[in-house]
Amino acid sequence: MTVRRISASTIAADFSAALYWMAGLGINCETGRLSKYSESIARWSSMQANDDDFVRHTLSTGDRSAILEAAQFTDVYLAFKSTPAQDLKAIIGKLKKAVSGPPDAQDESENSSTARNFLFEAVLAAKTHCPNQGVHVTFDSPGDSGLVFHSRRIAIECKRLRSLNKLDTRVRDACNQLSKAINGGPPHFDYGMVAVELSRILAMNQSLRSEESVAKHSAAALDEFIATHSNTWQKVYREKDSRILGTIFRVSCFIQSETDGLWILATEWALNPRNHSGCNKTRIMKRLAMALDQGANSR
Repeated sequence: MTVRRISASTIAADFSAALYWMAGLGINCETGRLSKYSESIARWSSMQANDDDFVRHTLSTGDRSAILEAAQFTDVYLAFKSTPAQDLKAIIGKLKKAVSGPPDAQDESENSSTARNFLFEAVLAAKTHCPNQGVHVTFDSPGDSGLVFHSRRIAIECKRLRSLNKLDTRVRDACNQLSKAINGGPPHFDYGMVAVELSRILAMNQSLRSEESVAKHSAAALDEFIATHSNTWQKVYREKDSRILGTIFRVSCFIQSETDGLWILATEWALNPRNHSGCNKTRIMKRLAMALDQGANSR
């Protein structure tokens, strides 16, 4: 779990650095939704002081969407800013596609979801880029993403959910893609994992007051989702390649504190191993989860 209370000046500085980095990689940051995000952040930064701090910090739905997604581009920048550009061809390709689409996530449709799909792939790669913990992104992955952990190459297929009705279909599609990656090559992959973004369907309580309550609520909400719906993907896994290890989930939210009106940005990741996959594969998932948590905390 990553929870941050952020100010307008902090997010503005971080996003400005991310835009500068992306522009240096040949990504057009002057048009499309990135320019709208800059406008939203600048508008937030320019709000005048008010006797009521809560009112002063109030943001529109579109502004909240802009800041939440600006933070995702910033996460990619923070993970890869020290990586040589020649090694980032796959990430650059994802980011070039990620900058299009409607600025407000609420306006996204099935036909306009491609950009945010690529952003999730880039964010997932950023999450799994933890060389100080022995987790290395494979930039040559033929699929959405991949990593090397303890000399094992793991292919990852990413799916963003817009409704629960698509859960079975999306996991099934990902498994079929992983099977091709594992059985194909080069490059060779030993295992596969499915990564699922849940932020559009997992509602967060908007009246939480502190970092602690946001952390507890988001973790509990994700645990409840897994407990309630795990049979859906576990049933699919029983029919698919035994080398698929399980699922990695992500949910993020941007919530205003009722105490002082400041905003709390929370991101929760969880790994759910495949049932009855054997001690060795379950151990890999548990060790990977620990490495990713420690890697995120050390950034």
